[in-house]
Amino acid sequence: ECDGTPRHCRLWIHEVLRVIGDRLTDNQDRMWMLTKVRELSKSVFNVGFDEIMKHLDLDGDGKVQTLEELRNLVFGDMMAEPAAPNRAYAECMDIAALQAKVEAHLESYNQMSNKRMDLVCFLYMLE
Repeated sequence: ECDGTPRHCRLWIHEVLRVIGDRLTDNQDRMWMLTKVRELSKSVFNVGFDEIMKHLDLDGDGKVQTLEELRNLVFGDMMAEPAAPNRAYAECMDIAALQAKVEAHLESYNQMSNKRMDLVCFLYMLE
């Protein structure tokens, strides 16, 4: 799935969050990372960070400038059917729908397996 520079930049940001951000241990370092990602979005991808991330703006201020807002940027293949070939690695725009889908996949797994996984789905787990 390819829909231009904004999506590719969001995908890059998501990967930075997963590879680097998940290893940071305090909010000061995470905020430094957010500042750098904002700067690099403009200098490398030539896109405005707030423009391409506006769907994540939780407080309506026109900016994505908190870690809480940024947490909702999720890419993955979880929205596809489990056995589907060539599952699309796509942005999950609706966290509630993502949670419902993951819970359905889990229930399907538990029905097929003799070793149940009783997991609780929440945002940190979905990330």
